[in-house]
Amino acid sequence: MKIAVEPATRLPRPPPWTMALVLFWGGLVVLMSGSFLGGADAVPLCNFRRVTGIPCPGCGGTRGVRAIVDGRPEHAFDLNPLLFIGLTLAGALFLRRLATGTRVAITLTARDRRAAWIVGGALLLAGWAYVIWRQG
Repeated sequence: MKIAVEPATRLPRPPPWTMALVLFWGGLVVLMSGSFLGGADAVPLCNFRRVTGIPCPGCGGTRGVRAIVDGRPEHAFDLNPLLFIGLTLAGALFLRRLATGTRVAITLTARDRRAAWIVGGALLLAGWAYVIWRQG
């Protein structure tokens, strides 16, 4: 594995469809958690939970983002720690890029890539087990 800091544009240019998707999702969150439908408790369950009866690995993510916006990061962590850590890390890397004009580049060998998939899968399963235990 090789980690390097490379020069980059301060503000990356995302494809237009990603911005449209983020705005659409944000609008749905505001609509569903606002006073229009009776508050955050009125947000419908995800389809995975509706079909299986157990929370999906991402359950609690929308409520976690809302908790962060409300200034309660500890509640966001409690809802879904894996998503909270991932969003915090992504946000920190983005702010670093804006401030310094550099990006962190990680180059993996084939062996490192397999190990990363195994570790990532294990983290996903551990996070999912926590969400099931906490919200199930």
